[in-house]
Amino acid sequence: YKISIIKVALFYPMKQCPKCERCYLDSTLNFCLEDGEPLRDYVQMSDFPTEVMPHSFGVSESRTKLFSAGPSGEAAYAPPDTVSRRLNSIAVLPFTHMSSDPDDEYFCDGLAEELINALAKIDDLKVAARTSAFSFKGKNVDIAAIGRQLGVENVLEGSVRKSGNRLRITAQLIGTSDGYHIWSERYDREMRDVFEIQDEITLAVTIALKSKLFGTAENDQLALLLQELKSHSNDVEAYNLYLRGRFYINKFTTADAFRAVELFEQAIELDSSFAPAYAGLADALIMLTEMGPMAPHESMPKAKTAALKAIELDESLAEGHSSLGMVLQVYDYDFAGAEEQFQRAIKLSPNNPIPRQSYAVLLTELERLDEADHQFKRLLEVDPLSPVSNWIYSFCLFLSRRYDAALERANATLDLDPNFGVVYLSVAFAYQMKGEHRLSVDAYARWSEVMGSPENAAYIRDSFQGGWENFLRAMTDEKRTVTFSSYITAVFHATLGNTDAAIANLETSLQKRESHMVMLKSDPRFDAIRNDPRFRELLSKAGFPEDSIQRNGA
Repeated sequence: YKISIIKVALFYPMKQCPKCERCYLDSTLNFCLEDGEPLRDYVQMSDFPTEVMPHSFGVSESRTKLFSAGPSGEAAYAPPDTVSRRLNSIAVLPFTHMSSDPDDEYFCDGLAEELINALAKIDDLKVAARTSAFSFKGKNVDIAAIGRQLGVENVLEGSVRKSGNRLRITAQLIGTSDGYHIWSERYDREMRDVFEIQDEITLAVTIALKSKLFGTAENDQLALLLQELKSHSNDVEAYNLYLRGRFYINKFTTADAFRAVELFEQAIELDSSFAPAYAGLADALIMLTEMGPMAPHESMPKAKTAALKAIELDESLAEGHSSLGMVLQVYDYDFAGAEEQFQRAIKLSPNNPIPRQSYAVLLTELERLDEADHQFKRLLEVDPLSPVSNWIYSFCLFLSRRYDAALERANATLDLDPNFGVVYLSVAFAYQMKGEHRLSVDAYARWSEVMGSPENAAYIRDSFQGGWENFLRAMTDEKRTVTFSSYITAVFHATLGNTDAAIANLETSLQKRESHMVMLKSDPRFDAIRNDPRFRELLSKAGFPEDSIQRNGA
């Protein structure tokens, strides 16, 4: 290792930052990409830093401590289904926030997310999804380790300094196998130029990748790409509001989702032709529906209107089609229409995990399991470190009656994020169907604890003192302290053998337009009442194809 460093120092022109001591092999750089300090032209061997930055030479010891080492020295943890790296693959890391105002963090995240969306449109380029790439935010992880974890050969990283209306954005493309810079640039501009900067970075990265892979930049194709990447809004303030909205919606909390709704609406007020803001508004309303504070009849028609407006303004916007597909799936129960929208979104942005997640769930609910597995495989190729993607897969494995696989995937999700509470429901459901009732109840209790309701967890555990049946009766008691949807209450009644009560609660769930209803056909917890004519009538009312209802009830 030391010999290789000496060879680099002797035979390549080097530069070093006197402040952070970061080393660069790119002799065209004049300023440090970390802190903007002027670089020294030559590094004396006596001054050479003990810990060499991994972007330049190799693996930094301090950056690998986040992963425990196995016997071979490789990271012991590997996410499920991480694929081998491809040359035509890239991850865009969140840009480092270097401004004095902490509120400017949204801009750094938004810039990286917009670059992900732009690069995702390039043919035959695998782009790691936002959730996986952003899982390294604030962590001192080596570039080579990131490449292994995400299965990518290239990483785009950078930093943002924002002072008033002035911007300094640095960006660099790095090979994860050798740590060498492929391309780097610095932009000193004003905020009104931010759209142009995004397009320039996307184009430059694309040229660099194509030159690296094919020895040609294919300039005609790239010129067309640049034209396609022009921003949807020329209003900088509307764009800023949109980025703030995306920043808050990605926090996945009820309060932040409400804040996102306000910001997207403000962006639309400033620029009524800004299609992404409408798609963002639809996503925030759908999230609030799924989380519970907004009733479906109140929020989902608004979400549909926003999604349709986004598509009207920009038919090529994948996010608009994905949002519309969600409304059609979980509110209108228009499964054919939802499938069409998801397929359109995937075609427009094949690296976007959201439409694949939703499409895979829809295929599972329709019991087209081979097709669902294919979508999940593609999903986890670009989003291997996402707790959301892994949890959704675990839940669909439960729906497809692969309970051990569901538990394995759920545990892998908890390895990624032990506080991702909803995954405990997948665990509870799978253990219930395996007949391991104590473990099922404990998972229900853990779900309540992680979600911040220790009193509900205590109620759940106390209820099990009298056994599984006593627990089920406590969960269906009108005086219970734990709040469940009508659909889940129906699950407990069906398990108890209370068919009439189960059907009645499912009727209520249908009237409320609860999103759970789309699971009705595939949910194994209703197997005991599946042949009841009233149950089959509910399947028909929920929009399931008649031929599949006949097979389901046979």
